[in-house]
Amino acid sequence: MLQSDLIKEQLLYCANEIKTELSPEIDYDRDRMKKGLNLYRQGRVYNVVTEERFIEAKVQEEEVFDVTLDLDVFVLSQCSCSTGGICRHKLAVFFYAYALVDRVGVFFQEWKENKKVVITKNRSKVLGGEEEEQTELVGEKIGGWYSFFKKEYHVYKEKEKNNRFSFNAMFQFESIYKDFFNKLRGKAPQVPYMRELFIIHAASFSMQKLVEESEQSRLSLGSKDNYVYPYVNQLVDVIHDRLNDLKKLAFPLSGESLLVETKEKISQLLYCGNEYQYERLISYFMVWITLLHRKNWIHEEQKILLQKQEQFIARKQSQAVDCQFALAHMAYLEKKDQQAIELLSKIQGNYIKFCFFWAGTLSLTKEWNRQSIWLNHSLELLKNYNQLMMDYHSKRNMTRQFLPLFAEHADETNKPDAYTEAMKSLLPYSFIEYNDFLIDEEDYQTWADLQMLVGYDISDQSRELIKHIEKTDRRILLPLYHRAVNDAIAQKSRPAYKQAIRYLKKLRTQYRQLKLMTKWDAYIERLAHEHKRLRAFQEELEKGKLLHD
Repeated sequence: MLQSDLIKEQLLYCANEIKTELSPEIDYDRDRMKKGLNLYRQGRVYNVVTEERFIEAKVQEEEVFDVTLDLDVFVLSQCSCSTGGICRHKLAVFFYAYALVDRVGVFFQEWKENKKVVITKNRSKVLGGEEEEQTELVGEKIGGWYSFFKKEYHVYKEKEKNNRFSFNAMFQFESIYKDFFNKLRGKAPQVPYMRELFIIHAASFSMQKLVEESEQSRLSLGSKDNYVYPYVNQLVDVIHDRLNDLKKLAFPLSGESLLVETKEKISQLLYCGNEYQYERLISYFMVWITLLHRKNWIHEEQKILLQKQEQFIARKQSQAVDCQFALAHMAYLEKKDQQAIELLSKIQGNYIKFCFFWAGTLSLTKEWNRQSIWLNHSLELLKNYNQLMMDYHSKRNMTRQFLPLFAEHADETNKPDAYTEAMKSLLPYSFIEYNDFLIDEEDYQTWADLQMLVGYDISDQSRELIKHIEKTDRRILLPLYHRAVNDAIAQKSRPAYKQAIRYLKKLRTQYRQLKLMTKWDAYIERLAHEHKRLRAFQEELEKGKLLHD
């Protein structure tokens, strides 16, 4: 099959292209490589034919996939599977062909160690031109990085035109993250601080493209939640993680120009579109907090934001709101918290999640006095939010995000009463946190009152908890059993009556242990009299021997 030295050289270039496209540091890429290698080793590749620059083959899995490798430009290779980019089937065929010219195991090990395959001949024999550089240099200027990003995105879009699955939104947005962004990440410079900064900007650029493509698509909001949001959110995580890594590195004085350019480029997140406002702004906020927190830069940014805001207002564009958020963040960076809150209060709409972010950031710096300002403001916002919103799930989700911040603050400042009052004011959406808090504090009387308030059945509680309360003060449980009996009888069905009898027997045990059988006798007689018309219930009382024990 591979008799020509020319084809051998082409395969070696393909090997280097694969090493450029796929990174051993990325789980998704490692998985593809391993699956492709396994398919080759299991003998799943067959009917291999070479025609000039192409290798055609079939790969057998649960179904047969047709693969055509382009030896000149490997990323333009084709496969009949639904996976974009370099799939496991293309890799399987590549390994099959590569095994005839070199050892596959050595290639795989070199890939894991990020080594290039050594090529002794010029590629001009293959492409009919002069030798090309294997890896395009991205330079050490952020402006050059963005030129590179734009060029790569143009190449990516051209390739997508030939992808028969590019019309499918699910693959389109997944591909921007998994193929385009991960390719950019693989081109990052090797200098540690520059590498982290490069990936931050690559993630920011990729997020902008996701926003642009999402706004141009005709997807419903529900579809965008499924197909776009997960990848926007992953890019936020990348920026967050890389900023944390960057904080651990020494940033040289020579890198000052990179920060100046970062200040200019990162603001594009404010203006690239309308969708995914929270994710765009939080990314912008994090970069400013970590890298750009300088008084003169803050003042420069404020002037730019005010000018931009006036322009957006004049054109009636919604980016004016993003500028207002950014101005609030600049006030926050200057520790002018009340001024930031005043700027936010002029925004029509819900901004509570941003307050959670600012309050949470102050936990990292242990600025508890400042944090109390944001927590108290957030609490008022959340109470108003719970009154206005109809969706229980949204209100519960907001409460769940907020209370851990308040709990940490109360613990650090030794103000548990403030946390308790916050939970009370957010009931019933804070039930889980308040319930757990009361159990930890062993405040079982208040715990029982809470169960009565929200209507929880005593059967929903763990047996261990009930036993512990019985040892502490079993009187606390009496109202819960009484209500459980009444709720069961109210259902007016034979199974419910049987359940009521089980509750009554447990209740009788509680009265007996408390030596209050006189009260029990009076209660059971009164209960039987009140429901004397319920013949089935009366029968269950007789069967349970509760009337004349």
